[in-house]
Amino acid sequence: MAENEGNPLYHQFLAIQENAAAQIDLAEQLYNSSIDLLKWDELNDEQRANIKNWHEGLQQAAACIRNPT
Repeated sequence: MAENEGNPLYHQFLAIQENAAAQIDLAEQLYNSSIDLLKWDELNDEQRANIKNWHEGLQQAAACIRNPT
């Protein structure tokens, strides 16, 4: 038996991590599907930069939660 196999708190943390990962994955999917609908020419420089930074943040979060170092 693995050391943490029967530990309920370990499984609670695992469930929390998996739930967070699923939420980040969904947010990234929604972001990616919506980005093509955006009228970029109607945004100012700050808005365009924010959207780019938010997208990069989602990508980093997705990579980090699935492969923490």
